[in-house]
Amino acid sequence: MRHPAPRILAVLSFLVGALLLPFLFVADVPCANAKTSKKIPVVSTLTGLGPNDGRLISIDVVVTLPPDMLGSRTFATKEKSGDAGMAVRAFGTDALPSLSAGDTVRVIGRQIGQSHGLPLLSSAGKKIKRLSSGKITYETREVGRISKSDAGASLLLTGIVTHVAKRSFSISDNRGRNEIEVVMPMNALMAKVPTGATVEVRGVLLAGTAGLQLMIADKNAMKVEAPPKAAATDDAAAKTGVSALETTQQGTGSFSMPIPKSYWLIGIGVLAALLAGTAAWSIRRRRTMNNDVLTENR
Repeated sequence: MRHPAPRILAVLSFLVGALLLPFLFVADVPCANAKTSKKIPVVSTLTGLGPNDGRLISIDVVVTLPPDMLGSRTFATKEKSGDAGMAVRAFGTDALPSLSAGDTVRVIGRQIGQSHGLPLLSSAGKKIKRLSSGKITYETREVGRISKSDAGASLLLTGIVTHVAKRSFSISDNRGRNEIEVVMPMNALMAKVPTGATVEVRGVLLAGTAGLQLMIADKNAMKVEAPPKAAATDDAAAKTGVSALETTQQGTGSFSMPIPKSYWLIGIGVLAALLAGTAAWSIRRRRTMNNDVLTENR
């Protein structure tokens, strides 16, 4: 007869294993309150990060150019605690929060390169959070005292218009030695800016392949002072009672100049004088001929 000890040990081992098995699986399941994700580092500047650093960061910035200006899902910002600029591009289809110039936002993303001379942060709509609203303070600068290192700065420039294109115009300083291109954003219409006019513009400095550019939010971000030649033309038109729109009409490919009323009166006067002179000469001529006939008959 076999001893019962081995069977008893086997049964006890089975029971102990059955009791310990659930605890082994539970040990592998993280606690609901435990933090399983790595904490995202919060930075105040991108200085020190490489153009393709790739690390996930969180940064608070101030919006300088809202979406739909650089691109439908791209906007320009500057550091909250400094003046360095940064571009943010929201990839994907997540809705962006409603953003305006001056808003403070928190962005979570990775630096992936550059855009318009600014470090580019790759993010998504749900990773961008609007914190507060505010206003942009523009720094007054001279056209000749800006460089590529100022990219992203919010500037107020005053200059003379030297060239006008479809969606941009160029201004220079009073000496004409330095020049910068002023660009309207994608969603704004170009206001009529005459060559030679003095313009005051507020915008964000960008550095592209074409050189330095100042992008302004809309036509309300600039003041235009008519050039001296245009002012003289308006004064002359005012004296003759004709407006500038009446003297020049453009846009249809035609050019017309209505004759002022004073010119009509002068013309009528001259014509009346000619007719009166012709009539007097004709009467005198007839009298002379009649006198000659009478003389011959005598």
